[in-house]
Amino acid sequence: MFEVDTIIHSGSLELDTSPKPYSYINIDYSVETDEYTNDSHSKIQITESLIDGISMTIQTHNNKLFTISPPKNGWELGRHEVKVMVQDDAGNTDFFETDFNVSSEPLFTINLKPGFNLISLPANPSNPDINSVVPLGHPVNLIMTYDPTNGGSWLVSERNPQTNQFEGGITQIDASKAYLLRTNSFESLQVDLRKIFLHDGNLPTTISLYKGWNFVPVINISDQYISTEGVLANEYFKSINPTSILGVNQSNNLSPIDRNSKLLYGKGYLVYLDDDDILVPPK
Repeated sequence: MFEVDTIIHSGSLELDTSPKPYSYINIDYSVETDEYTNDSHSKIQITESLIDGISMTIQTHNNKLFTISPPKNGWELGRHEVKVMVQDDAGNTDFFETDFNVSSEPLFTINLKPGFNLISLPANPSNPDINSVVPLGHPVNLIMTYDPTNGGSWLVSERNPQTNQFEGGITQIDASKAYLLRTNSFESLQVDLRKIFLHDGNLPTTISLYKGWNFVPVINISDQYISTEGVLANEYFKSINPTSILGVNQSNNLSPIDRNSKLLYGKGYLVYLDDDDILVPPK
């Protein structure tokens, strides 16, 4: 039997959902497998690959399905152009050109009410600068947190009345602690959270806690789905032995948290320890 293999059937772009900043993009050339019965020239090799005119490495395990990994800081929002030159082992070549459109991830929303709100972030923000997390026009006007190291101290930042920018002891807001936010409005706070991946050298987040009171966040190490139902206090704190856990109730007063009650993402909690320890949040 003789084969005359003179073409490469063009590949196709495979997307599970609308691409987000950290989506993987697949190009499928498996159509080459069915080109002929017992086709011996079914493997494809990428000879050149460009995303928006920039050379990119495309990975494959079978020379049929090719995967484009997102950049470390994610794809920029909007349209991206893909140009790929491929060759099969019969020497045929094909130029594949397509595009994909990246839309933003949903922002994480924290509901606020007038007065002080004890809040936390379930993951680090894409930009931790305090004036990025709480933007210029937002009615939050004061942010506080507690540093339990070196005997303990309060850190405070307020808006400068001339510039409306936050100034003071807090310059960044992240997922390592909880914060008190003062506002005169019910306007919620919406934050763009950053995705982290193990293959980028990022280990799951842990939280260093110290003897005495700690402002503790509720973080989500899966980085995929943040449940509105929260996580059981007993499950979340199973790696440590807190003496006391306090939250803020509907009357805006501190109240004890039962071990069988839920800790809510977006909320912050006060935790007292008899000794220094490390909180390892569950997945």
